[in-house]
Amino acid sequence: MLFALCFFHAIVQDRRKFGGIGWNIPYAFTNEDYGVCKKQLKIFLNDFDEVPFKVLNFLVAEINYGGRVTDYIDGRLIFCIISRYFVPEVLTDEFYFSDTKNYRSIPAGSQADYVAYIK
Repeated sequence: MLFALCFFHAIVQDRRKFGGIGWNIPYAFTNEDYGVCKKQLKIFLNDFDEVPFKVLNFLVAEINYGGRVTDYIDGRLIFCIISRYFVPEVLTDEFYFSDTKNYRSIPAGSQADYVAYIK
């Protein structure tokens, strides 16, 4: 799930490069937004027997990142993006982050395994 959060953060950051096509309004998403989400993710994964996907989607899309979003369509978009990644299937080894199947979730491993995959 942390990898999915990292992927989400990269997507929302990267969309800024495309101006009005990426976001209707330019937003200053920061590493602090990511950091807060990372801490909350850890809390929810440690404190609950089942992953509260709906809660995590809401926190990320509506509160942490979404707190900056002022355009209605951008708000819908950010929720659509995170709700594509924070799903039960992300916990499997064969989850794809895109329909093109270029990006996928890898088997759980060490930080070095993830860095190697990203390279």
